[in-house]
Amino acid sequence: MRFSVVLLGFASAALGVGPAFAQSAAGQAIDLEGRGVAVNMSLSAAQPDHPQVGGQAKITGQIDQLQTHVELGTQTGQPAPGAGAPDSSGWWNSTSAGVGATWTPFGAAKIELGAQNATRVEFTASDPVFGDAGQHYAQHRTSGVSAAATLTPIGPLDLKVGANVSTELEQTADLAGSGAETRDQVQTEQRQMSAGLTWRPLSAVSLEAGGRVQSTSLLWGSSGPAAR
Repeated sequence: MRFSVVLLGFASAALGVGPAFAQSAAGQAIDLEGRGVAVNMSLSAAQPDHPQVGGQAKITGQIDQLQTHVELGTQTGQPAPGAGAPDSSGWWNSTSAGVGATWTPFGAAKIELGAQNATRVEFTASDPVFGDAGQHYAQHRTSGVSAAATLTPIGPLDLKVGANVSTELEQTADLAGSGAETRDQVQTEQRQMSAGLTWRPLSAVSLEAGGRVQSTSLLWGSSGPAAR
């Protein structure tokens, strides 16, 4: 049994840092390895006008013919000036997670499974002193699962089949200073199945054939004064 851990972190803030460190996109990395464990940590400084902080972690393991991995990440910060209205302020946050496994029961077969999810949230609010007060909220989320298998019944022949399902969800909400609220939601779901065959009768010759079936569904909704 073997496990390896990789931790990637980065942080920044509008603090007084030295010029050499402030100009560096990535700070000095620290690597630790031993007993099947690998750790990597690094720091990076963002520009003071849009501070952000976050980190990532990755854990991998192997037991005989099974390999697995888990990835986690998070990041939050403030938008750069000019990204929205000049008299607005806000924040954003993003998170991600993914898992996967590869199983090779014998040399002629390989099975791969995976799943992932990512979310980004943004919020901005206008300053009522310089204009109309208002708030804007947006959330974008993507998720999906996948599976694939590769078989090699005989040396020059490879057969690969796969399937995946993915979903994207976009939600927005706007609140005007008068109290009027508008909400929108768009959801897209995609399904796909594929199969492919590769035949190599000679080292310099490769013949490939395959097909794919895909379907997409869309769901949309709106409420409020701007709804149609």
